[in-house]
Order: sequence, then structure tokens, then C-alpha cells
Amino acid sequence: MNSLKKKVILQMQRLKWQNLFEKYRNNFITPGAYSFMDWRL
Repeated sequence: MNSLKKKVILQMQRLKWQNLFEKYRNNFITPGAYSFMDWRL
């Protein structure tokens, strides 16, 4: 049970970092994305 919980937490962290990476990657591709990112935060 404990290892399953650990697995879920790791998965969630990975998803979080993936989302951050996507955000920044889109930032560099899309012009004027910084203001859009500020709006999302």
C-alpha cells in the first residue's frame, strides 16, 4: 500500500514537471506568450 502511494506521488510530480516544461516550451515558440502565462498564473 505504501509503495503504491509513493508511485502515485512520483507520477503526479512527473506530470507537474511535464506541464511546466510544456508551458515554457510554448513560451519560446509562441510570441507574446509571457503575458499569456502571467494570465494563467
